[in-house]
Amino acid sequence: MEAPPSEVVMAFAYLTKKQVEFPDGTVTIHKLSWRSLQGARLTRAMDQAASMRNIGGEILKALRSETVEAAVNKVKEEKTDIDKRRLARYDEYDRGSLLVAGIEVWSYGELNAKAIDDLPEDMAERLHHEILDLSLPALEPEKVDAEGKEGSVLSTSY
Repeated sequence: MEAPPSEVVMAFAYLTKKQVEFPDGTVTIHKLSWRSLQGARLTRAMDQAASMRNIGGEILKALRSETVEAAVNKVKEEKTDIDKRRLARYDEYDRGSLLVAGIEVWSYGELNAKAIDDLPEDMAERLHHEILDLSLPALEPEKVDAEGKEGSVLSTSY
């Protein structure tokens, strides 16, 4: 399978690049390594844990109620829908970490963390999704079992 002209695929993650076009400029992103992805996922998990500590008592009440079973069933249903799985996967990674690590070059002047922090929401979200789509294996609906769990099928295609 040949890569599209705007995407160059190489053995090392940082060498796999893609041009993302916007009406007023271009951003070059690169695929992130497993270590960068792991760091962004850990940052997101720590942020979520901090939020949970702030509302801890309410969570305990919810865990004791029947609404948890309904929530679990809803999650199982959502995991079978590839679009919902893709959106949930985007939410697993810290956006700021991904943007800083994954944006290589852009046509908007000096590239630095402050400039990245100043991106409009829609642009930051699109780049966040583009970086993850480039960095993670594609989601495939046939690898999901009846319970909504991804199978253990190993794949070498990215």
